[in-house]
Amino acid sequence: MEKTIQEFRVCWARFKKQFERKLYEKSESQQLTYKRVSAVLKETQTVWESSEHPCGSWLGTFFAFYPEQGAMVKEILMEKLSITPTEMKKGFSKIIHLVTPFVGAVLGFCIAKALGAHVFISIASFLAPFIVLLAAMKNVSEIVQEKNTDCYVSNYLEQLETYKDFVIEILKEEEPM
Repeated sequence: MEKTIQEFRVCWARFKKQFERKLYEKSESQQLTYKRVSAVLKETQTVWESSEHPCGSWLGTFFAFYPEQGAMVKEILMEKLSITPTEMKKGFSKIIHLVTPFVGAVLGFCIAKALGAHVFISIASFLAPFIVLLAAMKNVSEIVQEKNTDCYVSNYLEQLETYKDFVIEILKEEEPM
């Protein structure tokens, strides 16, 4: 059975990697939600049904040799495999995106005026921090969003590990006579 467990682990790694890849692809065009993640999981589960996919081929072969255990594994991988909702952390609000550059711009303007700068330099002292901080806030926001997405995806991938462990326990059972 050790060979069967190793084969399953390889198939599981493929399944999990495909699920992860699809989640990241989906996150590029839409914000991930529990419903979207569930839909991607259902779509990815089809690898266990397809005899043309290595995972489906493995499951079909296992089921043919060990019908009782195969039925249990099939039920776990194709019916019971599910996730529970988790909440994605929020990024910066729109207000912070606008207030931060504006506060920086006003501060630059006030410093220029306090130092006795002329009108042109005062305006430049307002615009320069505003533009720089606006761009910086956009970059920081994107980094925070990517990190939040990574945590969100990782959480769902970790939830699936329980099912992998259930299948491995079934595979470890003594071979039927």
